[in-house]
Amino acid sequence: MKTDFENLQNTITNPFTNVKVWLKYEVLEIDAILEAIEKRSELEKRRNARQTKRMDDLKELNNLENDKFTLGSVFMSKD
Repeated sequence: MKTDFENLQNTITNPFTNVKVWLKYEVLEIDAILEAIEKRSELEKRRNARQTKRMDDLKELNNLENDKFTLGSVFMSKD
């Protein structure tokens, strides 16, 4: 029993080092999730901007096909 107590400090590991490593990886995981959410928001903004531009271009094309005068058609006309 005496030898068990003498070897005890060599066999025991510090549980706080395991908790520290675990928490480090949890923080990294949360950072990755936040970055993914931010990138998704950025992509949605870009998609919405392109959809808006597409709709504007389709309206302009429709106006040109119907021979309606618009300020944009002055710059886009071939004449």
